[in-house]
Amino acid sequence: GVTEISISNRPVNFGNTKWTEKHDNLLKDCECYVCDGLSLAEKKEQLSTSFQNRAIHNAHTYLQERELARELVGTNRYYPYLQKRFKRSYFNKKFLSKVRESKSQPSIDTFLNKSY
Repeated sequence: GVTEISISNRPVNFGNTKWTEKHDNLLKDCECYVCDGLSLAEKKEQLSTSFQNRAIHNAHTYLQERELARELVGTNRYYPYLQKRFKRSYFNKKFLSKVRESKSQPSIDTFLNKSY
């Protein structure tokens, strides 16, 4: 699965990734309902003290990721994006092989409109 990290440097659920400056840079730019208008220190405080705040923040992050995927799907940038995004995933090879396989399949519209 995807490693989850804790602002307190404690592993949460999966993996053992420590909070780094890279994570600070990502969090600094977050404008979810919880983080909007807060300093980096305030964002960390809000996310480390409330499950509800983390859930809202994570939902916002996943929705942004979904929108990016929708923009990239069908372009030559989509597969490299997936490779980078799932680089550390346990299911990386199986997932990416299915993506490669699906690139040679017709779209659902083409499939449904094709007369056999």
